[in-house]
Amino acid sequence: MTNSSSEAKAKINKSRKSLLPPPPPPDILKVNIDRFIEEKKIGAWGFIVRDHDGGAVLAGAGKLFAVQDALCAEPQAGLAALQAAAASGMSRIQLETDSSCLGTALNTDLFDQAPGGVFFKEMKELSIISLSRCP
Repeated sequence: MTNSSSEAKAKINKSRKSLLPPPPPPDILKVNIDRFIEEKKIGAWGFIVRDHDGGAVLAGAGKLFAVQDALCAEPQAGLAALQAAAASGMSRIQLETDSSCLGTALNTDLFDQAPGGVFFKEMKELSIISLSRCP
């Protein structure tokens, strides 16, 4: 391999790493969640659990039927991720989401009466080390 192609490959790898969220501390696993909703009130969710080296440890995805809005969909993704992590014996996790409302809902009782309130309450019952928000 030529020097210029090695440099190009290193540059691509560096740019890929910059797109990934920062890794968690060595003793914690990070759970990244997201969701998608169509106009027809159906959608999908997904999650990936990564270790401190950025390696995937666990992943999952599913379909959402009759979902009210993003505030109902995001906690369904989070709850599925937390349940899967717990079922796999993971206890020290960090949840990362791009939903500031989910962060507020998990750290306060402001959204407990919202349509997705039952999901927030279930997530609160599971042990979460910390919640971080993506920029």
